[in-house]
Amino acid sequence: MPSRPLLAMAVCLMLHILPLCVSAQGLAPALSPDDEAPELVPMPTGAQTKFVPLLFGLNVTDLDPLEGFFKWLATNSSTDACRVIRNSYLRVCNVPEVLGKLCDDFLAAYQTRCEHETQLFSCISLVSVMSVLVACFLTGNLLEVWHWTWLPHSGVSILIGFFAGAALKASVSAKGLEDFQFDESIFFLVFLPYIVFEAGLTIDKGMLWRHLGPIGAFAIVGTFISIFGIGYSLSWAGDVLGYNLPLVECLLFGSLISSIDPIATLSLFQHFGVDRDLYILVLGESILNDGVSVVMYDTFLQLLDVPFNGLDTLADSLQRFAVVFFGSILVGLLFGLTSALLFKYGQLQGNPTMETILFIVVAAFPYYACEHLQWSGIVAILVESVVMDLYTYQSLSTEAQLNTKFTIKCVAHLLEQCIFAYLGMQVCLAAENLDWNPAMIVAAIGSCLVCRGWVFPVAWLVNRTRPAGEEVPPRNQVMVWFSGLRGAVSFALAMKIPRYDELLKKGSEHVSEILAMTTAVVMYKVFIHGGLTAVVLRRLNIPTGCDQAPYTHPPLEETGPLLRLHRLLLPVFTKDQRSSRAVEYWSLPNRSIDVGEDGTF
Repeated sequence: MPSRPLLAMAVCLMLHILPLCVSAQGLAPALSPDDEAPELVPMPTGAQTKFVPLLFGLNVTDLDPLEGFFKWLATNSSTDACRVIRNSYLRVCNVPEVLGKLCDDFLAAYQTRCEHETQLFSCISLVSVMSVLVACFLTGNLLEVWHWTWLPHSGVSILIGFFAGAALKASVSAKGLEDFQFDESIFFLVFLPYIVFEAGLTIDKGMLWRHLGPIGAFAIVGTFISIFGIGYSLSWAGDVLGYNLPLVECLLFGSLISSIDPIATLSLFQHFGVDRDLYILVLGESILNDGVSVVMYDTFLQLLDVPFNGLDTLADSLQRFAVVFFGSILVGLLFGLTSALLFKYGQLQGNPTMETILFIVVAAFPYYACEHLQWSGIVAILVESVVMDLYTYQSLSTEAQLNTKFTIKCVAHLLEQCIFAYLGMQVCLAAENLDWNPAMIVAAIGSCLVCRGWVFPVAWLVNRTRPAGEEVPPRNQVMVWFSGLRGAVSFALAMKIPRYDELLKKGSEHVSEILAMTTAVVMYKVFIHGGLTAVVLRRLNIPTGCDQAPYTHPPLEETGPLLRLHRLLLPVFTKDQRSSRAVEYWSLPNRSIDVGEDGTF
């Protein structure tokens, strides 16, 4: 009989490795019912039976119980397979002298079939991404030079990404395409934070304060109307068309598709010099709207696996929204004011490079803190960006001030183009796996257009509270309605929906349908509405060529308690020699800094 240690090792080996060898599917990524099974070479059955000698006391000195397994591995070396091999080696080879041959095979297989291939495809993917980005920037610049306003820059990036995806699909194997799949976690944890931060940091604070009422009404009240309007109308359309989409999933779609991304429109606004009042309305709504829609998305996502009890469930959802929204605001305030104290007392002004690096790194803290708490990182980093511009930015040296905003703007612009290029690539790579239902797609686009009509009644209510001359004119209302484009945030949220797991009985059974509707709405909005922006501006006779100088707010005594509070906080959170001038400059994020002989501005 074999010794107990050897028998224990054999049993351990079976428990950890045998389930992987029973079927080649054991090494494949988890698949949903809608996914196409990967092309794997079946593992020889002999590898499944070579464990038997371990249990009957035979000589195991030169035994290689997974010889057939490694032959199978030679033709299947996906990322998931390599991960399994690495983990299995760490588990069963703690005593390599007992199973030396087997452990040597593990190492050799991993080094030759996994490490090199991973590096190879990483290099290929990086070169491909950089080439696509170069093409996006060069083509977009040419369109601006040629004044081709019918194709927005974001649309250019989507098209280039689509053709890049088609080229990859034709030249790279199915396993190689895994390196190019859209990863929504990277989007939300790497790309989105600094895009939102840049928008909040550079927005004209004077104009933001002046139009805070309409912006808040559009972004909060309007988004709620849009979410529930789209959700219920799509549920009704599904019933009429005989396509029963659950109400919770319709509301989930309503929340993700209500996130607007008017990059194409805003770039044309800047190109034509559109009225600043209209520009700030569209920009301000889009920034704050993302936070509201993502919070409601997370709320409905939790309702996928629980019974939906109508008004009671909606009341609980709204209560959670209030906690998450206002809690995230407090987190953003806390981190923003803490960063102001750090830069005030940190003795960093002798090193502009260090100031810029710390400013950029500290900016992301509240986003990740709120994501860990399952709150809204978007709301937190937006609030923090405003606070950091008002206080932390004032404590930077003049050189660091210039470097910081320029660097953040470049990073945000680069990330935006990456997102749209990847969006186009995924439309090509994943289109055949989606459930394209023309009737439901038309219903989704129609519900988005109709429910966006909340702009007009909400603007009417806002105008009744605004002083004369400060109302939102009808032509601006039409442009705000038309500018409700959708983009990568909506697509990433749709990708984030978990597919139904038959074992756990959790997830959505209609992810493919939701992804198809989301893709169709995004493409329609970017190319049709984005491409017609210049035409609509002319038809509405909206003034262009306006002065783009930042708005200068009235004297502090005429602007209410909020700015008085700001004046009190400036000496506390900024360096003393800058506080008096910072009061005058706080609303001018794009200002040119006039440096005096004493080093102050």
